[in-house]
Amino acid sequence: MVKLSITGLINCYSLVSSHFGIRKNILDYDKAIFLMRIALLWGCAGVGLIGLIFGFDLVGEGIKEGLTLLFEFAQEKLETLYLQGFKLNLYHAQMATAYTGFLALLGLAFLVFKKFSGIFKEVQANLIDERQKAQELWSKHCDNITKWWESLDGFNKFSTVIGLTVVALPFISIVCLVLGKIVAELV
Repeated sequence: MVKLSITGLINCYSLVSSHFGIRKNILDYDKAIFLMRIALLWGCAGVGLIGLIFGFDLVGEGIKEGLTLLFEFAQEKLETLYLQGFKLNLYHAQMATAYTGFLALLGLAFLVFKKFSGIFKEVQANLIDERQKAQELWSKHCDNITKWWESLDGFNKFSTVIGLTVVALPFISIVCLVLGKIVAELV
């Protein structure tokens, strides 16, 4: 069992804060921007909490509708800018709006990829360390397991396989049920 220590909490906080931009040197930032970031952070935490309480049915639909309205509003304002500001006709203004949205999506995808690539590298390094630890434990205990298995007679081997199957099937069924619910919620 792994216990979470104060040092572990500080390391988790420093990992999250270094990748999500909440730093201790807030003196360099404008106070309004810093307060907006904190409000956004607490707002997301509140939406997540409400989502956990209501099972994400109501909150997910509200977020989806809100984002749809936000994107439609931005598209309408951008199209109006192209129509009035650049004196384009309706067809060309819609085309320019579509290409602007596509370029904004590519830029956002690049920023998200850049932000999460550092986290991915750290998680990958931790997974490699954990894999090495698991391999060391397996090599340490593999001899004991094979000696125990070889000491069993045919009836006890059969009983062990049946017992492990009886224990494993409910566990596998629960995991499949949970993964099915997650996929059903995502789709």
